[in-house]
Amino acid sequence: MQTLGTVVSRLGNRSRFAAPEGIYPALGDDQWLAISVENDAQWHNLRKVLGDPDWARDPALASFEGRMAHHDEIDAHLSSWTLTRDRYAAMKTLLTVGVPAGALQRSSDLAEDPQYILRKFHRFHEHPVMGRVPYAGVQFLIPGYEAGPYRFAPLLGEHTDAILSEALGMSADQILETRESGALR
Repeated sequence: MQTLGTVVSRLGNRSRFAAPEGIYPALGDDQWLAISVENDAQWHNLRKVLGDPDWARDPALASFEGRMAHHDEIDAHLSSWTLTRDRYAAMKTLLTVGVPAGALQRSSDLAEDPQYILRKFHRFHEHPVMGRVPYAGVQFLIPGYEAGPYRFAPLLGEHTDAILSEALGMSADQILETRESGALR
């Protein structure tokens, strides 16, 4: 068997093909921004967005290999920059100059995401215990077809009697006797 000589290990939020790449803290409580610099042109554009600071002009960082070797140092500088910026504003600024970036979103953020709203991604159902609840829909739209989900998830034990009577053929008296025996707890 031939080996390629590469030992694969955990990289966390890093890549073998992009540097810097990571998840960086943004302004606010537990807010984050993903940035991935995949080539020298994107690195140059990131430097411009950062104001071309002295540390970023280090010749050792001009190449991918150099950026990989100094990844921790770059991460510290990038974190200082992202920490003072709104994740969405920083994302837009970086995307505008061709640097891949994305604001990390929670489920609560997705409920307010303009694209999700436009695509009517969430389906709302009145849940008997939790009230009005959004359910994730499908990722595509089909003209003339209303995609699901069509109802909330079943409650614990909601269909027990129907299954006992319809699938198992138990009578109402047998179901009552089984319930009273504690077998359905």
